[in-house]
Amino acid sequence: MFIVKYLFLVSIVFSTNIVYNSAEIFSINSDAQTGAYGGNNPTLLATNGQIFNNPALGNIDKKDYVSFTSRNHFSGLAKDYIFSSVLKQSFFKSLSLGFIYREIEDIPDTRNAFYFNGNIPVPIDYELIKYSKHWELGSVISFSHTLNSHKIGLNLKSLLYSMFDEKAYGFTLDIGSIHNIYDDIRTGFLLKNIPFLKINWSTGHSEIMIPSFHMGLNYIKTNFDFVIGFKTDLIDKVNDYHSVLNFGFKKKINDHFNFLAGYNSSLSYTLGAEINYRTFLINYAYINSPKKIPFKSSHEMTFGIDIDKLNYFSKYIKP
Repeated sequence: MFIVKYLFLVSIVFSTNIVYNSAEIFSINSDAQTGAYGGNNPTLLATNGQIFNNPALGNIDKKDYVSFTSRNHFSGLAKDYIFSSVLKQSFFKSLSLGFIYREIEDIPDTRNAFYFNGNIPVPIDYELIKYSKHWELGSVISFSHTLNSHKIGLNLKSLLYSMFDEKAYGFTLDIGSIHNIYDDIRTGFLLKNIPFLKINWSTGHSEIMIPSFHMGLNYIKTNFDFVIGFKTDLIDKVNDYHSVLNFGFKKKINDHFNFLAGYNSSLSYTLGAEINYRTFLINYAYINSPKKIPFKSSHEMTFGIDIDKLNYFSKYIKP
């Protein structure tokens, strides 16, 4: 309740609107494996989970990947591209870098196609309609470390917007932690967009996106994984619109192929497949849209390369 009052005070002082759907680029699935599980979860390593799911995941012993994700969202309405890589260094337990780029093409610009004669609109001239592209670029620098046996992490995030002739920018933080209850059960917590994400437009308008709280549990076995997660915006009431529940599983079929499925209370059901062969990790996710959204489905594909095994190619590639 204190956070809500604080944000409203900021809104009054700086003439800023509090919004719940802005900066959605930081809410999309971090990769196709995460999408196939049912959505973002602060316990999911996935291909680049230490960047987008929870910065504290960088403390987990795992393979480190350079990864690229392509996402066709809502039957092609929007396209997302995600790149991430672990940066090898000796100062932090883990240091990673990631970029998210989203674009929506062929947006009609009707600003010069009609005008008002007094209070009466003049019929639109369709030949004067122009088309533009909206794009968003998010960047993330992820740190993680171990302090007194506690696994913690921090994300530094920046955001750039472009809509017609206007631009916007914003900065914010994520803070996460990981704890193993047992060897095969992991819990994770994440505070996202702390203390808030303020987006400043070149028009002079600004928006505030309030922070959100994420928690998750991951049951890990050799041939079967199960995850469940919950996310809610930090507002004065928890309701269906601002809260999301997801869960999913991964079943190992053989040494190179896994099957995934999940459910998300805002995105209906998901299905996925994973191929793991030597240096490469390939994931695909199909996300079915719920009936209340007037679009069909989304497809996600992630391609990852194990950094520590890149020397495998050295015997084939000579300088």
